[in-house]
Amino acid sequence: IFLDEAASDAAAMPYYQDLANYIRSAPGAFVMLNPGTVPDEGYLKFSDSVVVFEGAYKSYKKTRFPSWISRYPAEKMTHLVYATSKNQFKKALILSRAHNAGNVYITNDILPNPWDRLPSYWCLELTTSKSEKR
Repeated sequence: IFLDEAASDAAAMPYYQDLANYIRSAPGAFVMLNPGTVPDEGYLKFSDSVVVFEGAYKSYKKTRFPSWISRYPAEKMTHLVYATSKNQFKKALILSRAHNAGNVYITNDILPNPWDRLPSYWCLELTTSKSEKR
């Protein structure tokens, strides 16, 4: 279950922990939270993965993540990067690995909805992800 536009502050954690517990009552459930930014560290304790970055490649290049992110398995971190040209794709993928992201989606689509179509380089993304598994 992908919980979009999730809160990131500690005050909302009990609510999301209750949601995660409920979701996990179903066999094989997977809980992904999307605050779109680095949340309070406590969110990682009850989520299978958290979207700790959602934004344009231009911002992604400048983003600095807290050091505690590296203490968690990469699978706990997801990055969603849009407005990324085909020439920037590999650079974004390298950055995602450097920032301990085990899940990444990169697209050249732009706002207002960068998630409404596949990137023009989708085949490259598929073949690259298969050949560069951690």
